This record gives sequence, structure tokens and C-alpha cells, in this order.
Amino acid sequence: MPFPSLTTTLLALLAPLILYILSHHLTLKPKPAPKPAPKPPNLPRKTVLITGCSSHSTGAALAHAFHSTGYTVFATLRSPSRIPSSLTSLPHMHILTLDVTVQSSVDAAVAAVEALVGDAGLDVLVNSAGVMLGGPGLDVEIEERGKECFEVCVWGVLRVTQGFSGLLVKAGEGGGMGKEGGRGRATVVNLGSVVGEIWFVYQPIYAAAKAALHTLSESLRLELRPLSINVLTVVVGAISSNLQANQPPYQHRPSSFYAPVSSYIKDFVEHVVPHTETPIDDFAAQIVADVEAGRSGKVWRGQGVWLIWVLRSFVWGGIVDWMFSALKGMGELRRVREEERGGVRRGVGLGERAEEWLKMLA
Repeated sequence: MPFPSLTTTLLALLAPLILYILSHHLTLKPKPAPKPAPKPPNLPRKTVLITGCSSHSTGAALAHAFHSTGYTVFATLRSPSRIPSSLTSLPHMHILTLDVTVQSSVDAAVAAVEALVGDAGLDVLVNSAGVMLGGPGLDVEIEERGKECFEVCVWGVLRVTQGFSGLLVKAGEGGGMGKEGGRGRATVVNLGSVVGEIWFVYQPIYAAAKAALHTLSESLRLELRPLSINVLTVVVGAISSNLQANQPPYQHRPSSFYAPVSSYIKDFVEHVVPHTETPIDDFAAQIVADVEAGRSGKVWRGQGVWLIWVLRSFVWGGIVDWMFSALKGMGELRRVREEERGGVRRGVGLGERAEEWLKMLA
């Protein structure tokens, strides 16, 4: 068996050590929630529409944060029975039914908002509705769950943005308050994910949907700029929302190649978000601050985003492969497959080598 090159050996030695140091000693504390600026007296309230505002969701937290900053809020969700009671009693808070996957539902929401805001338009649109989907690509049920993930995370965002574009243009091109009596630029906020910036195992469909959303959002940023609309793409890290808890349970196919390691995959899918998370209220306050500051383009928010940014920006792709191959089940699956072939080994796999190093460093 040939010896590995010096470069390969150094990379193998240093990569897990760097990862260990980063994850254990350079954990960034979430920024404290900025205090909302007081609204000047007798000044009309800005307006925001937020999708996906069910209980314990990111959308609900954003509804509270925008409201406390002085906005009139249109909190929308697919099932009105799931709206948190803390929102229903607030003044200047309007609860609307909106299913982002149904065009007629979007049209009805647009008509309801337009009846209230008139020529002032809509200042901010936040596309917060989303669904999470875990499991290997070979096991994903495509027709319902796979397509639903793209329908909500990609097409739903575009459908809602198209629907409210007229009201956003009205606000962006001077429908109400702001500099010299005009609102200034309107804003579309699209909530993405760190999984859309780097390849993960056991989450390929959700990651692909978020990667598509990031590309769509950044393209819209250029297209909507002449219409006086900012587009903010939020790359979201670990936050304390209910998104993971609401995802469909992982079920492998009866003939799945991954059946021997299904328990590892199930554990990963159910606990992919680490224990250290940015509190949802702090995250929401930061997004409101981003909007109020007139930011556009990509911003990275939430626990752990810095690590994914470093991996995506500066680390050789082979090292990233090596690190994610250390996830439980990858090395074990290789061993199982080799045993089924009669014990024939074809060298030590990335998953096995990475698992061994990370165990030594833990």
C-alpha cells in the first residue's frame, strides 16, 4: 500500500484539529437584540407582511419584532388555528390566511392587504414560510415530500413576491413616509439557510431547495433594484425555532441501501440543529435591524454561520468532504457494504478516517 503524500498527511492531521479548535474555543456569542428606535409622533406606521407565522416559528418572532419597532404587521399562515395568542391581541396586527403554494390564496391575501394600505403600498415582505426535509437522496419520497420542499421554499417565495410586487413598488417609489415624506426603498427578506451554502449529507433536498432560493434571491436583488426594492438574503444558522420539530419523520425505503445505518440517520435528522442556538427573539431583532439599516444582499445570521462561511470560502473542497464524511453512519455503512462483499476492503474510507480522528480529539 503506497504511503500518502506529505501534503495529504498534513491536511489529514490539521483539518480535524482546526475544526476542533474552532468549534470548541471560538464559539461566537449572538449579538444582543438591538433596542427598537422610538417612532416619531404622528408619523404613519410602516407595513410588513410575514409568511409562516405559526406558534414558535421564526415568522411569529419576526411579527413581534417588527410590531415592537412600530410597524403595522400582516402575520400570515396556512392554518389560522396555529396563530400564537400573543399576536392576536396586539393593535396594528392583522392575521391573514395565506398558503404560499396556492395562487388563489396569494391573490386573496394581496387583495386584503391592498384594501388596507391603498396607494401607500407595502414596505416590507418577509418570506419566512418553509419546510425541512431530511434523509439520503436515494430514500426521499419525491412526489409529495420532495416536491413540497421546493414548492414552499422556492416557488412559494417567488409566488408571494410576484403577488405583492405591485404594493412593494408603490412603497419603494414614494408611497408614504421616509426621507422627505417618501418611504424610500421597500424590502423583500428571504430566509435561506447555511445548508444552501455547502453540501451536507442526509439533507440533500432541503439543501438544494435553499441553494436554489439563494440564487433566486440574489438574482431578484439585481432585478428589483431599479424598482426601488431591496432584497435581503438571510443565510440562517442555528436558531431556536420549530422548523426542525415540524419536519416529516425519516423513514427509509424497505430496500434502502441505508437500512443498516438508519438509526444514525434518524438521530441526525432529528437533532441536526446543535444544542447551542441563537434565541429566536434575538435573531428576529437582528433581522429588523438589518431592514431598518437598508441592507441588501446576503447577511449571515444565527449560531454557527461563521464556521460554514469559513468552510465555504477558504477550505479546500476535499477537506470539507472529509469532515462531513465523519457524520455517524457514513463509515459504518462502508464497513457493512464491505462485509457483504465478503470482507474485501478497498482502503480506508474518508468516513472511517475522519471518525477516528474526531474521536481522538473529542
